[in-house]
Amino acid sequence: MSNSDFSCKQPGLWPSDVPIVIVGSSGLAREFLGICLDLNMGARVLGFLDDNASKHGREEDGFPILGAPEWLTTQAPNDTHYVMGIGSTAARSNLVARLESIHAKPATLISPTASISRFASVAEGAVICAGVIINTHALIGRHCVVNLSCTVGHDAILGDFVTLNPGVNVSGNVTIATGADIGTGSALNQQLNIGSWTILGSGSVVTCDIPDNVTAVGVPARVTKERDAGWQLRGSQ
Repeated sequence: MSNSDFSCKQPGLWPSDVPIVIVGSSGLAREFLGICLDLNMGARVLGFLDDNASKHGREEDGFPILGAPEWLTTQAPNDTHYVMGIGSTAARSNLVARLESIHAKPATLISPTASISRFASVAEGAVICAGVIINTHALIGRHCVVNLSCTVGHDAILGDFVTLNPGVNVSGNVTIATGADIGTGSALNQQLNIGSWTILGSGSVVTCDIPDNVTAVGVPARVTKERDAGWQLRGSQ
């Protein structure tokens, strides 16, 4: 990845002039609604989308659940954008592919209390939550979720669909490959590589490289489970 692939370094909702919907309606999606309200952009939020038909027509926090994600096909092209409020890396990736097939457009959401270096970059579809610090020349990939109070050190790279759960500390020059899910309160030492579609358990302390498609936990983190390549396409963990 290069800096030319990235944008949106300041807090806000990007693009800044179109309506949005939030995909999902559970806790994380409602947290993302809260970021929109903190940005005084609640008027741009049309509501939530959810595959659970029993929720359609209901409200969450005063905003309607409009229908399934394919509701976006009822909107004019390039009009309504979406924020992906899905926590699971595998489910988020699969749902983005589904929305891309109908040419839906993602928005990027950055909390007003996030601190992002002017030399860092955040790609489209990413969500940066409250209290996050992203340091110089860090790159945050497409549809990443950087949750509450995480820190991302200088020159770190988060690949597409990476999830940092609350309170994760990523040191400088760490590379986290596509789809990795980093558990709450984990700490990653400098100059390490975390493999694609790997899961780190909560509170892990990572002191060496972790390969693709595994679960690793502990202090220091050790591999406890291996998966076949492509497991995320099946959506299970």
